[in-house]
Amino acid sequence: MYITWIFWSNAELLFDSYFVLIYSECTGLEVIFINQKKIVEFLAFWVANTVALLVLSLIFKNNVVLGNAKVSMPMAAVVCGFILTLVGAVVDPIVRKSGFVEGLATVFKSAGMKMKDEAIWGILYLVVNIIAVWVIKKFALVLGLGVSSILFTLIVAIVVTGAGWAVAVLTGASKEGKK
Repeated sequence: MYITWIFWSNAELLFDSYFVLIYSECTGLEVIFINQKKIVEFLAFWVANTVALLVLSLIFKNNVVLGNAKVSMPMAAVVCGFILTLVGAVVDPIVRKSGFVEGLATVFKSAGMKMKDEAIWGILYLVVNIIAVWVIKKFALVLGLGVSSILFTLIVAIVVTGAGWAVAVLTGASKEGKK
């Protein structure tokens, strides 16, 4: 029996094997395996990002606004939380495969600065979240997240990064990269 392993949408690179499709040419059988631990972690990050956005919109009522005439507040939080989580899920394996973090650690070490990989990952996720929040706020009419200034964009990104860090510590996702 001839079996072909196909990584769905190059899932190994982009989604770190969330889904694996096995196809048999003889029987035409297709089986999808789902890495349940990765899916639960993804859902935990999604919930944390959604809650962080909701809390920020309640604390900074006039500066971080969820919802508009077309998108309700809860829907905007869920969609924007999903986008932030998806960006993190895509960036993580790409950075791991590229060796970017190890390269930065080498640069910091050669400059005489001691910096742990966790700190480099934190800075990297902060930068990614700043860019993601800034792009999401540019599509406020469609996605429903309005941020009044770059200062509040930075605050939202810092809080979302902190929420992501908390989830990574609680779920053990931060330990997976060390294996």
